[in-house]
Amino acid sequence: MADLVISRFTDTLDALLSQSDAGPIRHPIVDDFLESSWIRQHVRNVAERSVARIRGSTPDQASPEADNPAIMFRDGEEIIQNDSGQKRELFLRSGNAKSSYISIFDSPYLIVAIDNILVHELSVVGLASDDYYDPHKNVYLRFERRIEMQPGEVITRSNRALFFDVQPSDSAKYLVYVRDRKTGYRLVFDKSTMHLCATGGFDFPTAKSLLYLELLEEIGSDFIAEISLSYTDHPSPIVRWRALSALNKIGHANTKQILERLCSDEAAFVSKNARRILNEGANQW
Repeated sequence: MADLVISRFTDTLDALLSQSDAGPIRHPIVDDFLESSWIRQHVRNVAERSVARIRGSTPDQASPEADNPAIMFRDGEEIIQNDSGQKRELFLRSGNAKSSYISIFDSPYLIVAIDNILVHELSVVGLASDDYYDPHKNVYLRFERRIEMQPGEVITRSNRALFFDVQPSDSAKYLVYVRDRKTGYRLVFDKSTMHLCATGGFDFPTAKSLLYLELLEEIGSDFIAEISLSYTDHPSPIVRWRALSALNKIGHANTKQILERLCSDEAAFVSKNARRILNEGANQW
């Protein structure tokens, strides 16, 4: 029964995400889900962990993002896969999680209010649609509007140039639902200035793949060519580019062929640099 409730709920959220950015809106299935055991259990877990921190029985983690903008604070999380194997992430966030940074999702997502929450809609200024992985100077966030949300209301975001920043509150809780989260960088902005301060947020598979390549290079492993070749098809453009770099360092025979393929890579910084390297090395190929 619980699986059916969450399945109906995520199917509804998928349908909402397939529409243009909108909100706040209401949907009866969303209301049903907010009355389900999933919400009650995760809210209970949040409260228990908060009490434990106050009593000192666990290390103080009240502000896990404060010193590391690459970390996203999650009180409760559920990983859902649909029939085609696509991963969806549903997690509960507490509105009193303080942070000095705003970390931007690349993938489509939506917010479901559990309590009354205030949301600021922000737009990313100075970032072209094709250079998300290659941010440049003078990129900043601009305030667009205030959105007051009541329990059960949903707001969607599929436009990567927009972002919803839920304002801190002692009681506010909300759900974030992310569909098809991409690997690689997120943009991180300083809340005090609203300007870009870093790119960060490697997901674990990306970080692990990069570390693996670094270790193979460091020890001079015979597997570096085989692993690097396989990584040129990795979902993360950061890993694809790093794998090409490894092949280029060892002078692998397939380097030119991979460069030519990466000239049409979906990530602008990969395709741009692949073309540059091909042009610079035109006499050696």
